[in-house]
Order: sequence, then C-alpha cells, then structure tokens
Amino acid sequence: MPRKQLPFAPFPLGSMALAVSGNGDPSLIVLRGDHDASNVAELSRTLALATARGHSSVIIDMSGVAFMSAATVGALVAARRLLEAQSRHLVVRAPSRPATRLLGVCGLTALIEPGSAGGAASPGALASWVEVPPVVRRSTGMP
Repeated sequence: MPRKQLPFAPFPLGSMALAVSGNGDPSLIVLRGDHDASNVAELSRTLALATARGHSSVIIDMSGVAFMSAATVGALVAARRLLEAQSRHLVVRAPSRPATRLLGVCGLTALIEPGSAGGAASPGALASWVEVPPVVRRSTGMP
C-alpha cells in the first residue's frame, strides 16, 4: 500500500519549525520560534527549496515567530531578490509583533501581505490620525 503524502513536510529545528507545502501554488513556509544566525543556514536552504519549485510566489507565515534577527532578514532579502529577478514574489503572512517590528525597521513592510500584520492598526485607529506638518531644519553653520 503506497504511503499517503502529507500536505506539509516539517523540518524540526530546535526552537523553530519550517514547512514547505507539497503541492499547489504558491509555496508556503511556516516559521515558528526564534530565528537568528544559529539557524539561518537551514532557513536559507528551505527558502532555496521553495524557490526552486518554480511557483509564482513564496509565502512565509511568520505568525509564530518569537524572535528574529538581522540574519533572518538577510535571508529573506536574498530570497526576495532571486524571486523578483524571475518576476515572482516573496510575501510575508501574519508576522508576529517582533517580526513586524524588525521588518518595519528594515524598511520591508511592503513584503507583508495586506491585512495580515500582527501589529497593524485597526480601521478605527486610522480615523483618529492627525496630520503632522514637516519639520524645517535650519542650518547652524556647525558640521
């Protein structure tokens, strides 16, 4: 009797688990736990595997990310560049607050799937925004 193929092939990696969807389009990678220089090589290999499948998009679910370092951001940026060179996309789905914060600091919020950010403002909060005029800086002559 043939074995039934599971929809995800999980890769346990200590405090994180990566899963690449087996079928369909797009590829899905699920990240959980801590992501830093100690496990970025495995993340890079998994991103390469998902990218090699040729799907139009690679979606990374970051809802379970507890910690993320700049090494992880570097792996995401490298994967994004490779995909964009092939007219494909990298999308971050439902990033946790720590992941959303670091993506924001790095100027990568455009990667976040619309409406899925953990730290996204509610529609009611958007109605209460107040426009702040730009600050004009005057030169003091000092370097």
